[in-house]
Amino acid sequence: LKFVVTRAFRVSVARRAAAAAAARSRQPPSYEPRGAMSEFYAETRAGASGAFKVLINGEWRESGQTCSIQNPAKGTEAFAVQACTKEECDEAFAAAKAAQKGWARTPLHERAALLHKCAALMREHSGEMATALMTEVAKAAKDSKTEVIRSADLLDYTAEEGLRILSEGKFVLPDAFPGADRNKWCLSSKVPLGVVLAIPPFNYPVNLAVSKLGPALMAGNAVVMKPPTQGCVSGVHMAQCFHKAGFPPGLVNLVSGKGSEIGDYLVTHPSVDCISFTGGDTGLAIAKKAGMVPLQMELGGKDACVVLPDADLALAVSNIIKGGFSYSGQRCTAVKVVVVFEEIADELVKAVAEKVSKLKVGQPEDNPDITAVVSKQSADFIEALVQDAGQKGAKLLHDFKREGNLIWPVLVDHVRPDMRLAWEEPFGPVVPVVRVRSEAEALDFVNQSKYGLQGCVFTQDINAALRISDAMETGTVQVNGAPARGPDHFPFQGVKDSGIGSQGITNSISMMTKVKTTVINLPSPSYTMARSASKKRRRGQPARLIPPPPHQIFFPAPPTTSFSQPRTCNNLLNNKMTHRRNIDRHKKRTSSSLNLSFLVVPISFTCTRPRPLSVMMSPAFTVVLPLAGSQLSCTSPASIDFAIFPREILNPAEPTASKRRLASVVVMVSTLGAGTRTSSNGTVRAVTLTVRTCVSADSRNGAMSLSTITHAPRS
Repeated sequence: LKFVVTRAFRVSVARRAAAAAAARSRQPPSYEPRGAMSEFYAETRAGASGAFKVLINGEWRESGQTCSIQNPAKGTEAFAVQACTKEECDEAFAAAKAAQKGWARTPLHERAALLHKCAALMREHSGEMATALMTEVAKAAKDSKTEVIRSADLLDYTAEEGLRILSEGKFVLPDAFPGADRNKWCLSSKVPLGVVLAIPPFNYPVNLAVSKLGPALMAGNAVVMKPPTQGCVSGVHMAQCFHKAGFPPGLVNLVSGKGSEIGDYLVTHPSVDCISFTGGDTGLAIAKKAGMVPLQMELGGKDACVVLPDADLALAVSNIIKGGFSYSGQRCTAVKVVVVFEEIADELVKAVAEKVSKLKVGQPEDNPDITAVVSKQSADFIEALVQDAGQKGAKLLHDFKREGNLIWPVLVDHVRPDMRLAWEEPFGPVVPVVRVRSEAEALDFVNQSKYGLQGCVFTQDINAALRISDAMETGTVQVNGAPARGPDHFPFQGVKDSGIGSQGITNSISMMTKVKTTVINLPSPSYTMARSASKKRRRGQPARLIPPPPHQIFFPAPPTTSFSQPRTCNNLLNNKMTHRRNIDRHKKRTSSSLNLSFLVVPISFTCTRPRPLSVMMSPAFTVVLPLAGSQLSCTSPASIDFAIFPREILNPAEPTASKRRLASVVVMVSTLGAGTRTSSNGTVRAVTLTVRTCVSADSRNGAMSLSTITHAPRS
């Protein structure tokens, strides 16, 4: 008993110690903005000024000017970053363009290996990156660390998904189109666009940057990244992981500065082949200026949460809290408005208000539910929306409270369409509630918005969920769950003013590539077969191939030979003028003796196609017989017939039981056909001839009687 108790105590102590160590490891290390940095990130920061550098052509460098970054939670200056000039932007694009040519020829497995290495470095050095997030965008410590780890996971997934997507091409055959024959092979594959300009937002400056850089690099592109000013230092930390991973110099470039100064210059730069932007209404201006450049844009939304009368209210309440107030509502997919049926509105609003009152407000390092919004301008905008709603009759279920950029969460009930809060995106810890009386009224309100990113519906009726999902004009509809962008491999897109194109790892890779097609024109149609459609052959018999379509076959010129009397099959074999071959049963083709002139030639020949041609051929094909001294290699096709003897020749006059087998195939070429070709001096160089079986079969002695055979090639 003493042993058991002692062992249990020791195990308990060990578990508590391990849990405490794990908790400490989850906390990001302290970060002193003007103090020393780890050796891994040391080269990203200027020694004298302390300003963070830019990455151009594989080198961390300083610019002539800097701009400051504020700590939103404390209202003080946190960092300084370089303010790039237009000339420095030109250098970044030139370096990217030069590096992309070699990167496009880098094998996929090598690209994937570098992305995996970058992901490992991000995990290993996540602490300072997470603390930079906490400092410059006021994201809670645990959420900051989660963003970095999630971004590393995204890179790993992108590498694996890219191997699958980009290693597969497409092979298209033409004969599905009316009137076309199978005489072309269309080969298509995905090739990189060139240089991608990546502009991530402040709220997820690491994750939404990686979601652009990973697919772009895996697809074979180079990248010039312009991080947001508020969030730039996090982007610098991330770029250092790409730099240290071993990507070629110039492939990943980072330029910083104020968007108002270099933004237009970047998006209209002639070296830009693709723009991936996440942000607000600025994207509308970019779309107008970008010209003929592929765009991938996510521009925010007014995501509605529709709650039907039969909904699980507890589930709806918890998701409204999570979707509306996480990261202080500064998410593109946050719940921006609740649309609830009148009969359950009071109960729902009361439950949500109670939970809102319990949300923790504080500093990022304390891991609260609500932290400061990103800037004073943002806080002023949020306050103006709430005041407008209150002045027009909306009911604030919590007093509006603000300290600097820190705004306490508030639920606003009885919001009407004449209020700004009903239509504008607050991007803060404010959730309006709109009451409706019918499903049609709810859908009409939701679809009047100029945005269409995501929405959600809560109901226990799957038919109602699908009906509303079909009717909502949004890129995504969540059923019984809050709007969300992840997992990162899910398609993510908006309609109307919420964006252009689709994101998600697979869609981003596809968007950052274009289809390159190569068409191979064949001299004749090609119908490849795996095996014959005939009966299974007996053991020891040669394989039978389905005959290919018409081809031009070239025979060596045979010797001049004349026959004035019928000859047997053995005679022809002895003269080496036939080809012996065993074949399976074949449809009988016989005819009576014909008084025609024939030329008997060997069946052995060389086909112009890369694979051997079987004697089991189609009833029509082109035969080119070069005459003596001819070097001609082709001729115009003519309509010709070809036939071979079946292995079993039947005499119609004899009973079936008396049939005899022949072991030879005799092929004859008739007199001149329709197609001829001459040289410049009028000499006949080649003739297109007709191949025809013309026999009388004797089933008793196996002899074949041939009509008179003559051959006298002449010029």
